[in-house]
Amino acid sequence: MDNNETNEIHVSGTIAENDIVQINDFFSRKIYFSVLLTGLLFILPPIRFLFDALPSGFYTSFIIILVLLSLLFFRIRIKRQGRKLYKSDTLAKLERKITISNLGITQKISNKSETHFEWTDIIKGVELNDVFILYFSYNNVIVIPKMFFKSTKEIHLFKKIANENLKVKLKKR
Repeated sequence: MDNNETNEIHVSGTIAENDIVQINDFFSRKIYFSVLLTGLLFILPPIRFLFDALPSGFYTSFIIILVLLSLLFFRIRIKRQGRKLYKSDTLAKLERKITISNLGITQKISNKSETHFEWTDIIKGVELNDVFILYFSYNNVIVIPKMFFKSTKEIHLFKKIANENLKVKLKKR
């Protein structure tokens, strides 16, 4: 596809609670690792001292169970946080219309705002199971749920346009 050619995709919809939960979970993955590492560094030595008289197999099993339970707790907590975030964000619940072309992405949020991003403004893109996340700074993103697209053909065309115009190709996570 030539960069002068302007294939356009028009998508629209409202962001669902599930999308916000998935995005929040994605952004929190570093927290999982930090908590796990911190827990292992600061909790293991005292627990090892407490269980010194017990067989090492028991100690190892206990630590594995403790780590899995803490990861489960944080995962539940982060999903709950995502739901709470969605309920408090009135802008996320408004319908948005997005036009994607070789020239960039234009997002209109019903009677609130219209923003145009050129592909050079976007520093990286990520594809999750149900959404695309395009970063135009490390704190600001454009979210495009896959349910906005009318067909898989449109999704493939979007990926093609994005990969041709982004500095770094979309990454699947």
